[in-house]
Parts: sequence; C-alpha cells; structure tokens
Amino acid sequence: MKVKVDLHLHSFISRSNGDGIKWTSLFDSISKLVGNNVKIASFSDHNKLDVNFYIEAKNLAQTANILLLPAIEVNVVRSDGQIANIIYVFDSDLEIEELIKISKIANQEIPKRGISLAKCNTIFQEFQTIKIPHVGKSDHFKYDDLLQIEYDAIEISNENDKNYLSVMKKENINTSVVAFSDTHKWNEYPQLRRLITLIELENINFYQLKKSLNKNINYTKRRVDD
Repeated sequence: MKVKVDLHLHSFISRSNGDGIKWTSLFDSISKLVGNNVKIASFSDHNKLDVNFYIEAKNLAQTANILLLPAIEVNVVRSDGQIANIIYVFDSDLEIEELIKISKIANQEIPKRGISLAKCNTIFQEFQTIKIPHVGKSDHFKYDDLLQIEYDAIEISNENDKNYLSVMKKENINTSVVAFSDTHKWNEYPQLRRLITLIELENINFYQLKKSLNKNINYTKRRVDD
C-alpha cells in the first residue's frame, strides 16, 4: 500500500531558530493530518524532544490511525561554518525511559550553534534512527558535507533546487529522496505544498519505513498527483 508520510512538522515546543509557530491545538494539528490522508508523521522540533508532548500526541494520533514517530531536527555546522539541518526519527515503540534519555541528550549536547559533522554520526548512536538531512532546502548540506555523514534519505522542498541538482549529479550519491511540509503555520497546513511523499509499505511501522528509505528511490510527487 502507498502511504503518505510527513516527518517534518513543528509544534509550540520547538527550541531555537526563532520559530514563530502558528499553533492552535494538538487536536487541530492531528485533524489536519487526517484531512490530508497522512499515515506516518513526526513533530521534528528544533533540537528538542518533549516527552510529555510526544506521548500525548502519539496517543491522539493513534485514535486517528496515524503512526506518530518521535523525532528531532538538529542543527549541524557545515564545513564552511554555516548551519544545516538533519532530522532524526526514532521508533515509536521506545520505552519512556529511552525517550527521556533522548530528550536529555538533545538538551545537553545540542547547542543552538549546532553540533559538528562528526558528532552528527554519533550523537544518538545507541538508538535505531532514520536520518534525513536537508539537501534541496535553504538550510542544506552541500555535497562535501554529505560525504562525512550517515543518512537514510535526503529532504527537498523543490525538485529544481540548485544544491539538490548538483548533489544528484555526483556518481557516488545514491539515496532516497523525500519531501515534507515543514509546517510552522498550522493554519496553512501543508505549508510547503509543492511536493508530497508517498512510500510503498507492507506494514506501517518504523522498521518498514527505514527499510523502504534504504531502497534509493525518489518518493516525491507533485501534490496534484496525491
């Protein structure tokens, strides 16, 4: 079955980057996901995982048959000193103690200025993760940076983005490509409307999603194809 996936959502608990989150309620956000046929989602807030918020959101999403995965969007310092972003997505079956540990790691080890490319590979190494760096977005990783980090797919918002096109021309870049809404303004969901992500899955869970992302497929489609 083809499943619509949106792993880049923001809530009022997002930390750093001066995000002005336009938020009404968790119920309203989940309702908008339902109305847009999203089946797998994540609130990937900046440099932070709020465990209580995630558990409340997960339980509400379950009532709507949406798999909500815990996630964090992390600031990383590129080779040239600029900030790029990568999303870390975790298994929804983690025990609360493990979620608390992830939250503590984020609070203690991710400064607003960002972590290094090397630390990008090791910060959550004791957990199974899906790692998705921005490549076709403004806060992107360049080609040389991608060679230094581990990832499962790359995220774009525009299939004509210059950095994305440049990266994909390289012979040693083989990756799945995804596009998410990056919603900060819930009254405008889905905020980045051009592309969606549809993934063929046998079962809706973290491990099936990770397996599919490792198939090096472009899963993005124009929204009119939804």
